[in-house]
Amino acid sequence: MLATIKNNKLKRSLNVWHLIGLGVGTTIGTGIYVLPGIIAAQKAGPGVILSFIFAAIAAFFSALSYAELSSMIPVAGSSYTYLYATMGEIVAWIVGWTLVLEFLIGAAAVSVGWSGYLMSLIKYSEAGGFAVTDGYFNFPAGFIAIFCTIFLMVGTKESSNFTAIMVAFKVAVILLFVFGACDHVDPANFVPFIPNEEGMGIGGVFKGASMAFFAYSGFEVIANASQECINPGRNLPLSLVASLGICTVLYVSVCLVMVGVVPYQKLDVSYPVSVAIKATGRTWLDVMIILGAVLGMTTAIIGCLLSQSRIFYSMSRDGLLPRIFSKVHPKRHTPYVNNIILGLITVVAAGLLPIDVLAELSGISTLVAFFFVNLVVPILRYKRPELERGFKVPLGGYFLPIIGAIVTAVLIGTANPQTILRVFIWILVGLVIYFCYGLHYSKL
Repeated sequence: MLATIKNNKLKRSLNVWHLIGLGVGTTIGTGIYVLPGIIAAQKAGPGVILSFIFAAIAAFFSALSYAELSSMIPVAGSSYTYLYATMGEIVAWIVGWTLVLEFLIGAAAVSVGWSGYLMSLIKYSEAGGFAVTDGYFNFPAGFIAIFCTIFLMVGTKESSNFTAIMVAFKVAVILLFVFGACDHVDPANFVPFIPNEEGMGIGGVFKGASMAFFAYSGFEVIANASQECINPGRNLPLSLVASLGICTVLYVSVCLVMVGVVPYQKLDVSYPVSVAIKATGRTWLDVMIILGAVLGMTTAIIGCLLSQSRIFYSMSRDGLLPRIFSKVHPKRHTPYVNNIILGLITVVAAGLLPIDVLAELSGISTLVAFFFVNLVVPILRYKRPELERGFKVPLGGYFLPIIGAIVTAVLIGTANPQTILRVFIWILVGLVIYFCYGLHYSKL
């Protein structure tokens, strides 16, 4: 692992602002434009605010752990790489395989959200045949997934430049929504704050938090860019915590305004921000918000597709997947085989699955990965105290990571049992692949 760091051939060109932009650009997507409405209507009512705060707290513990590990092991592959170096191959494989599901399903979920806002923009209703329902293929969602896949195959530099522009634009649009609709907030819409309806209550708030965790998973992309980061010991932890803080403030602000303007029962749609703006009567603002959502979610799709292909690349490089998955295009220098295969799977998932199922799957996958990341920090503090750490988790490196692991475990336990079963089946499939191929060709 140390040899990999020393022999890094990637150009270190990303400063802290580039990394914060990458983290915010990937994190701010369906999580802010779609999930608040679904969680409010189906799980927590106005308590969706608490769901996002609880998810942010869990993400903060994990961000601290990521910060220490990324400053110590600045190698592409994020939590897969950290676990490979510390807890062994099979644990790393399970988490890496789960991360592929996280980013694959995450890209599909954002694509479905993108589709909903696009249909709203061109004045189609869900009755127009584009809704994600049983027996229908969501063609706009499939289209944007294909577009972003092709875009990534052109080259990472081009996609990074596009992402940087879109980050500034999407944050401006979100602030425009918050300040443009806050004067229509009705305190009566916050009562009851946590409804006692079936499937809601305190349990619904925590189920909403496990779903909302999907909205915070984007900061992990920063760790994937570690080998291209200037001064990783300082810039990686700083950008991880900063991007999480920015996104948390934006999420909570949007939730406050959204459920304050519109009764939560009316937010069970794929474009709840647009519904809230329509309630203010400001049509011009509605068009701008929808356009911002369509453009902004595109960067989140690109970030997810980029991450999943890089994780596949790392696992193939380590011999756990066939060598074709670490093949790089001779001119574009991108893992184009991964882009094509994973992009096509994303297209199918985006076209056939509803967004609530996608969000829950991605959220639980993220929690599984973060659970193990939190465990790694105290293990390394005990086993390898001599290793240089550019950043150290406060309070000794044991208490906060263990609390983080407990919190993520609780959120996993309160999730939809069907979702947990789906993730478990995915892990079993991964284990079959590992024992049939990876175990025999591993370079460890």
